[in-house]
Amino acid sequence: AASNLRLKYWSPTTVSIMLKPSTEYIPQTPVLPRFFFRPLEVAIALKDFRSLVRRKDMARFLAIPVIIIISFIVPALFTPSGYSGRSPGFFLAAFIPFLIPLMLSMISVGQEGRAVVNICMLPISANELIKGKLLVSWTISIIATLGVVGGFEITAPMGASTMIATLIAGLLVVVVEGFIGLGVGSRYPDYAVGKRYVTYKGLLIGFLAGGASALAIFAPMALHLISLGGIRGQALIPPLGFTITLPVTIIIGSALSYFAYGYCRRGVEKLISDLET
Repeated sequence: AASNLRLKYWSPTTVSIMLKPSTEYIPQTPVLPRFFFRPLEVAIALKDFRSLVRRKDMARFLAIPVIIIISFIVPALFTPSGYSGRSPGFFLAAFIPFLIPLMLSMISVGQEGRAVVNICMLPISANELIKGKLLVSWTISIIATLGVVGGFEITAPMGASTMIATLIAGLLVVVVEGFIGLGVGSRYPDYAVGKRYVTYKGLLIGFLAGGASALAIFAPMALHLISLGGIRGQALIPPLGFTITLPVTIIIGSALSYFAYGYCRRGVEKLISDLET
């Protein structure tokens, strides 16, 4: 009887849907874009960094500068008196900004391999690709330069003023070498897996242009040290003060940065256009 009554008089309960106002979605802003890097540029940099630390074929590009740095630092730690007055930190501060950013930026395109075609699928401009590709090499080079110069300042002091001027010149070289390396790497890439990632012609052009640029930027500071007897303890030329050598260094570094950026941008634009066609 109860079942018959339920079938006769039962009706489904009315369903009601209430829509409540939701809070406005606010996208999270990464930390790096606040320092002039966009999410796409950061993503490219992180991908390159993971490749650098995870792939066995990329390890050799980090091992070479590490071995050279250790070969300079270890003797200075055990016999610091033998390096007094010779400013070994200056030479190493010139070597690191020259080699590391040049080498890492030259291989940044070729190490993509066949995946380089993915670049043309991204809504990316030449400037964004440049910043994304150079972020890793610039960061590693700056950290290495600061660490080595600071370490030598403790074991074999150059003097505060010389150290600051050397760091300024080193940072300018890092910027210039990064632009030169990426400009070469985008023009002469070698996509073969496990190879050098840049052609022999590209290597020759990169090291010649990079070496000349580093020499031009550090030349005024070297002359300053020579004039004060800071290389071998004997002054071979009349004293040259920082009021002359440091502004000249900044002017040369800024000019070379401008021309190197133009060279790099044209190479990256050509790379993107070639991939799209």
